[in-house]
This record gives sequence, C-alpha cells and structure tokens, in this order.
Amino acid sequence: MGCRARVRCSAGDGVRDRRGMVNSEDNTTNISVPLTGAVRPPLPRWTVPAVAVGVLAVTAVASVLLWTWVNGLQLPQDKRATAVLEVFKLAASVAVGGGGLFALYLAARRQRTQELELAQRERVQADTKKVAEDSRVHAERVAEATERDAVERRITELYTKASDQLGSDKAAVRLAGLYALERLGQSTPDQQEAVGNLLCAYLRMPHPKPHPLPEEPTAEQREAHELARALYDQERETRQTAVDILVRHHPTAGQGWSNLSLRLHRADLTDTNLTGANLSLAALSRANLRRANLSDANLRRANLTDANLSRANLSDANLSRANLTDANLSRANLRRANLSDANLSRANLTDANLGGAALTDANLRVANLSGANLSLANLSGTDLRDANLRDANLTDANLSLANFTDADLTDANLSLANLSGAKHNNRTLVTGVIVNEDTQGMWW
Repeated sequence: MGCRARVRCSAGDGVRDRRGMVNSEDNTTNISVPLTGAVRPPLPRWTVPAVAVGVLAVTAVASVLLWTWVNGLQLPQDKRATAVLEVFKLAASVAVGGGGLFALYLAARRQRTQELELAQRERVQADTKKVAEDSRVHAERVAEATERDAVERRITELYTKASDQLGSDKAAVRLAGLYALERLGQSTPDQQEAVGNLLCAYLRMPHPKPHPLPEEPTAEQREAHELARALYDQERETRQTAVDILVRHHPTAGQGWSNLSLRLHRADLTDTNLTGANLSLAALSRANLRRANLSDANLRRANLTDANLSRANLSDANLSRANLTDANLSRANLRRANLSDANLSRANLTDANLGGAALTDANLRVANLSGANLSLANLSGTDLRDANLRDANLTDANLSLANFTDADLTDANLSLANLSGAKHNNRTLVTGVIVNEDTQGMWW
C-alpha cells in the first residue's frame, strides 16, 4: 500500500502540477508527491497477539518434545527432577528469546520508518521550495513582460500622438510635437533612430512660398497674402526647431544619438540657421539650402549633390571631401572655407566668394567659376579641366600644379598668382588675362 502527500502553493498563472500542466480553474499549484514504498503501512492489530501465541506455541511444542525426550531417558529420581527443571528453563529461554527477537524487529522497523518519514519530509520540503521558487521566477517574468508591454504601449502612444501633432495646422501644436519627440528620443534610446527619421521626413515635406501679389492687389488678395506669409514664417520657425533638434543630437555631439542619420535629401531648408552645425556625412542631395547660414558648419563628407546653396553663407565651413557635384553655389559666401578634396565637378560657383578658401586637390572639372572671387585661395593640385574662370579674381591665389586643360581663363585676374607647374594645353584660353610682374609660372 502507499499514500500521497499534497502541497499547495500560490501561483499567478493557475494550477501547475509537477509535469508543468496548468489548471486555470484555481490560483494554486497542486504538487502530488508519491510516497509508495517510502513510508511503511502500520502493522495489523492482530500482529502482536499472533506473535505472542506463536511464541507460546513454539515454547509449548519445545517443552513437550524436551519432556518426552527426558522422560524416555529413564533417569534416576534425583536427576530426573534436575532434568525437568532444565527443560522448563530451556522452554522459558525459547519464549524469552522469541519475544526479544520480535521486540528487536519492532524497534528496527520503527527506526527505519522514522528514517523514511524524515527523508520523505525533506523531499516534500525540497519540492515545495522548488515549486515556490519556480512560481516566484515565473511571477517575476510575467511582471517584467507586463511592464515591458506597458512601456511599449506608452512609447507607441507618445510617438503616435507626437506624429499627429506634426500634422496640425497650428504652429504651436507642431512645436509641441517636435519637443515631445525629442523627449522620447532622450528617454528611450532604441527610439532615437525612428524619431530622427521622422524629423528628417518632416523636413523633406514641401514648403512652398506664398505666391507673389499681383501688381494691383485687391484688399482680399492682400489679406490672404499676409495670412499665407504669416503661416509660411511659422512653418519656417517650426522647421528651424526640427533642424536644431537634429543638430543637437548629431552622433558626435555631447547629447548625440548614436543611431541618428541625417537623411535630408530634397529637404527644404531655405533661410535656415545652421551656424556651427555638425552635418558631417549628412545626406543633403537636392536639398534647398538657399540663403541658409552655414558659417563654421561641419559638412565634411556630406552629400550635397545637386543641392541649392545659392547665396548661402558657408564662411569658415568645413566641406573637405564633400560631394558638391552639380550643386548651385552661385553668389555663395565661401570665404576661408575648407574645400580640400571636395568634388565640385559641374558646380555653379558664379560670383561666389571663395577668398582665402582651401581648394587643394579639389575636383572643379567643368565647374562654372565665372566672376568668382578666389583671391588668396589655395588651389594647389586642383583639377580645373574644362572649368569656366572668365572674369574670376585669382589675385595672389596658389595655382601651383593645378590642371587648366581646356579651361577658360578669359579676362581672369592672375596678379600675384602662383602658376608654377600648372598643366595646360593649346585649348586653354588666356585671352585678356591680367597679370603683373609678380605672377609666377606664366606659360603664354
């Protein structure tokens, strides 16, 4: 026969047996510990009387046998009495010995039973402790999962709400959405990339200027134009805030977001203030940066292919190794800018101010530099093949080792310029070039 011990302990996910089965009808875990063979069943009530009767029976049989044997010996009367006494002593010894053996058996059985019960209690306690620990670990996991789900829901709600705010027709609401997104990015690092992408997408949305008024506008037209202009200015301020957030959290900044990528291709950043901004590696192809202030900005290795930078202020900016292929830099201020190793092929630099700029090893092939100011500029090793330098001011410029093959230098001012080692061919136009006695390396 056997018995079973049951242990009940609380669990947050229903009832679980030792095999891991869950019963959702209760909030407790039932552990059934098999005890078969571990705790012995009690002896029947008739065991002791039966053993006593058996011992007496054995004693009686032994006594009869011994009496019969002694009786058959034909002993003298005196020795016969002694033999009978010895028979009774021997029978009594048998009875006492049998009872002693049974008592010893009972003691041993009791000791073994106690040991088994103790071992079983220890197993039950160990199982109970393990179940309690498993329940605790499971409860912690459930709590962590619940908390994680709550956090993710909160993040999703915040992101969705802020995104909706960006679509509002009220500037104040859009600004609130921008700052909410910034807070979300600061508090939740794994959302920084998503926030950055959303801000970049917002800046890529069209932002057209109001149509100009007709020559003789009506009062209604004037009022509508003033309202449109006010809304345009508000949106420009909103976009400036978005740009400030992106610049503030550039990966190299003090509060940088490591996963932030500036994907601002085709973004409308007209008149934006980006003074000192770090835009290295930024994707700004076809972006509209007309009249933007980029003085002291870091645009190293930025992609500005086909970007509009006309009248932009890029003084002291770092554009080294930047890609400005087909970019419009007409009338841009590039004084003291670093354009070394930059790609300016086919770029429009008409009337641009490049005074004191560093253009060493830059690619200006087929670039239009007509009327540009390049005084004191360093164009050593610059590729100027097929470049248009008509009326350009190259006073005191360093043009050593520059490549002027097929370039047009008509009416350019090369006073004090250094042309040592410059490359040219018979199609290099130097008609009307202004030089003086300090011009070095002339080949014509």
